[in-house]
Amino acid sequence: MQKVILNSNAEIVEKIDSLSNQPDLPITQWKELLQISSNRRDQVFFLAFIDNNHCFCGAIFSEKKRRIAGLNYSCLFLYGYDFFDFNSLHVDDKYAINYTSFLQNFAQSKGFNFLTLENLYQNNRLQSSFTLEEEIALLDNSIDGFSYIYSKKGVKRDRNTLVKKFNYQVKHFRGQEINEDLINQLANLHKERWAFDNVKSSFFEENRKVFYNSNTSNKLLTIIYADDDILAMHYGMIVDKKLIFHTPVINIKYYQYSPMAMLLFESAIFCEDNHLNEFNLGLGDESYKNRFTNSFTLSYTYHYPLGTFNKLRFYFLFILSQNKSKLDFLFLFLKKVYRSSISLTNKLCFYNALTLQDSGVVLSSSIKFSVCSSFPQLVEAFRDSGSLIERYHYNRIMNKEELYFLSEDKKIICYGWSTKKPLFVSEKNKTLDIKDGVILYDFFTYEEFRNNGFYQKLLKKILTHLEPNSIAYIYALKSNIASNKAILKTGFQAINSSKIF
Repeated sequence: MQKVILNSNAEIVEKIDSLSNQPDLPITQWKELLQISSNRRDQVFFLAFIDNNHCFCGAIFSEKKRRIAGLNYSCLFLYGYDFFDFNSLHVDDKYAINYTSFLQNFAQSKGFNFLTLENLYQNNRLQSSFTLEEEIALLDNSIDGFSYIYSKKGVKRDRNTLVKKFNYQVKHFRGQEINEDLINQLANLHKERWAFDNVKSSFFEENRKVFYNSNTSNKLLTIIYADDDILAMHYGMIVDKKLIFHTPVINIKYYQYSPMAMLLFESAIFCEDNHLNEFNLGLGDESYKNRFTNSFTLSYTYHYPLGTFNKLRFYFLFILSQNKSKLDFLFLFLKKVYRSSISLTNKLCFYNALTLQDSGVVLSSSIKFSVCSSFPQLVEAFRDSGSLIERYHYNRIMNKEELYFLSEDKKIICYGWSTKKPLFVSEKNKTLDIKDGVILYDFFTYEEFRNNGFYQKLLKKILTHLEPNSIAYIYALKSNIASNKAILKTGFQAINSSKIF
């Protein structure tokens, strides 16, 4: 039995080609990984047990600093981890223990302090003290058929709404049809969509798009259009008559129209039309997976910390990670205690004012006062301004709150919100419930526009915009002297907070 260690792509390709008569090897996947590594100029290793052109164990690995269970490690890992929800590792059960020992010895000889084998669909009888199982949701055509998704009444109703309201179209791009322009559109939507949930998109990584442009032969790019806009996109792959849901992206402008459900609807129809056997929704615990799947498979991860010190500290962190729900509960409790303690020291000033018929504010011709009461309006305004759109914006708009802002050449200068509903005031850890007016809150001025009186001008424009004879309430921390001065100059009067809390 020969232990093979190769780190040249040309040598690895030559060795893999010599194994092409062995049908149980993931040769196609290995070659795809090699193409990606070549395009990205990543260092990879082919580590295998081979005898007479028969591979008993083998996989493609790479090295880098990885953060695992809260700590950074110099890590040897399966190269596909960065790009797929599954990894291609071939292991003959009889050699599983010897192979993992070989991998650990190789990693230590290279100065690594961690070996990890992640996202394996097969349990190859590998052994590790730190083994994780994760369910991968899927729709098995042999159980209910793909109509399990597209026949759902709620999904059909959402689709009918879109068809009536917009020019609704679906296009599928395959192979060489998936060009750089389409990938750029996917990347831009992906960045915006994950910023919506305060998560950094993987497309900010240098060379990330190289993966999406490599080996598109088995890839599928689905785009759903609403008029001339992209409603949603999905970049996936077809492997062994399975569609793998790899990179779904929604246009948050249409968040209220269930764009993710539409992607699943159209993907299920594609699976049926193309006689696929399975729609695999991949790793992750997104809520939609419980609704749209009828089966699951397991993914296995094996961690091997190298050296006594790394083993001891990883053992401790691994135990903590297994009790994450308890830790989250403790963290939430401590957060509430902290908020309560801070609220005791915070002092707020409260004000109210009657609406104005004429604010007396004259804005220069380049400055515009605007009101957003729909989420698409807000999205367009923030996109034009180059500002981030976050989930709380959507939640507030759907709660019938309004956003007011001043802008210059589409660049937002400052903004603030109004609500007629009870408002939780985090500074006092209490809920403010006004029966006879609106509450103005959460004002913000971008740094380059501060100290120019725009906050005061915005408040006056809002008082003019509100319904006649209504009352507006506003508050500020007592320590925020500038805000309190601007509020008083606008015409608000100080009131006793005990009358409204």
